[in-house]
Amino acid sequence: MEGMDEDIDYRWCRLYWFPYSGRAGRIGSRGGGGQAPSAEVDQPELAVGLYEFVIENGSPQAMRAVARERLARLLLDQGRPEDALRTLEGAQDISGFEARYAEVRGDIMYAQGRRDDAVAAYLEALNQREAGVGDRAKLVMKLQSMGAEIPPEDAGS
Repeated sequence: MEGMDEDIDYRWCRLYWFPYSGRAGRIGSRGGGGQAPSAEVDQPELAVGLYEFVIENGSPQAMRAVARERLARLLLDQGRPEDALRTLEGAQDISGFEARYAEVRGDIMYAQGRRDDAVAAYLEALNQREAGVGDRAKLVMKLQSMGAEIPPEDAGS
């Protein structure tokens, strides 16, 4: 493509081309299936811009909801928990993503030292989980690490 360095491996990331580092996992270092660009690690400001663009212009709504959640995680990883929380709070419609948003909110609260709020958010995530969807074991581990009481598995799903 015009304007691209021939010595750099570029991969498509929804809306833009950018250098591919070869790391496995979804955008960032959180793991996942397949290979994806690691802009969150190598080019965090580019990733922030990409997510902000998708939040403003993405279609369908689900794409915007996922971009907002990932942006919040990225901002938290950058040590910007207040910005991460504002990003989550700015969501208009998160139908189907309530559990994911609650878990990220819990991660933010935990990073801010707000243990009780983090526990409440993780419990909300457990309750919002649909049967078979989401990672209950990870939420339980987070709650156990804070000494919280774990509801029975069938209580929220």
